[in-house]
Amino acid sequence: MERENPDPVGRRLAMTLLAALVLLHVGLAVGYSLEIPYRHAGISNGRFLPDIGAPDEEAHAAFVQQLRDGGGLPVLDPNTTDPQGDYEAHQPPLYYWLAARAADVMGLGRLREPDTGVPLRWLNAVIGGITVVGTYFLGLWTTGRRELALGVAGIAALLPMMAFLSGAVSNDPLTVALCTWCLALCVRARSGWHPAMSVGIGLLAGLAMLSKSTAILLVPAVAVELAMARAKTATWIVCLGIALALPLPWWIRNIDVYGHPLALNAFFKYFHGDVDTSQLMHSPYALAHWIYVFGAGTALSFIGIFGYMDIHLPYAIYLPLLVVFFICALAATRDERRRTLINGLGLFLALVVLGYIRYNLWQVQPQARYLFMAIGPIALPFVIGLARLTSSRYRWGIAALLAFLLAANVLALVQLPGAYRVRVDAAAKQR
Repeated sequence: MERENPDPVGRRLAMTLLAALVLLHVGLAVGYSLEIPYRHAGISNGRFLPDIGAPDEEAHAAFVQQLRDGGGLPVLDPNTTDPQGDYEAHQPPLYYWLAARAADVMGLGRLREPDTGVPLRWLNAVIGGITVVGTYFLGLWTTGRRELALGVAGIAALLPMMAFLSGAVSNDPLTVALCTWCLALCVRARSGWHPAMSVGIGLLAGLAMLSKSTAILLVPAVAVELAMARAKTATWIVCLGIALALPLPWWIRNIDVYGHPLALNAFFKYFHGDVDTSQLMHSPYALAHWIYVFGAGTALSFIGIFGYMDIHLPYAIYLPLLVVFFICALAATRDERRRTLINGLGLFLALVVLGYIRYNLWQVQPQARYLFMAIGPIALPFVIGLARLTSSRYRWGIAALLAFLLAANVLALVQLPGAYRVRVDAAAKQR
């Protein structure tokens, strides 16, 4: 339940501000969608790429195109080089089915041709707005304070990398939205796991696993919430039963096709690791280099690195934001509200971070977007810490942070057209 607040923001004002944040996020996502090249070749990080727009977008669009063409679910074949970019074929199908239906409604043509799939990006702009609402209620039901909830929603809405992802064809935004709402309802259920709540959480967890396999990390988080609430056996069966029943047919299909429910054997055979962990253990230089690449890449991409991790914002944007986030996270550890991150929220965040580190110990991919499925638990301590540091003026502190994030987006949108044009022109000169 919403707890008493000595200086409350009115519900009507909170809803108005939340609506403004949603509109800002959707507007920024559409802005990015119009500035990101779609299916244009370019030179990125010194290499020729057939598509330099958003990470893996060509492969996501290929999945959608195959469903639209009636070709059925694609299969990742680890024994082929796959020149057409079908390397996302192992992904669960929910987003791609939704995107195929959206493409039908929009009357879109061939999604593999330049500029044809730009309107399809707008589906994720809407989904991103749903995530913003979910982070608000996660913050509200966790802290009981509307102004803090608006801060959490504001970070999710205005982080440049979040808005950039919502402007691309990808299954990430849907996964983030479903995970966010699942966690938010888990917090709400701490006041009572009634049947409707159990069904809703089970549905959201199951749909998240049908959107991206890593959402399976929701299962232990939900289980911890059930255990801490001392839920009845029937509640466990209903909630986790629904969560596991929804992706079960997909897992059975994967066992038949790949021999693994999550198709991880095909994934690891198709993609090759580039990290020698034994070298990290025996070479201080190699370990230090890995830590630097991993840490710097994660920190900067949390704010926003665009294209294929080669278009940066000025460090005058990165450094102040990273310092503020770091100090706020430290301050949150001394705040009583840190206890709100215990139970499922904290476990889910820890599992996502550990999985991210483990993946980077196999293949160097320091892209913070892989952490955004836990954007709510990530943003919450930042806002709690900021409120502690700014004391009675915390609202001004939150407003200043969000204004700076908005300015970072404006700068990115101004910078991106020229940055992409340089890369496209460089590829044209090589032909």
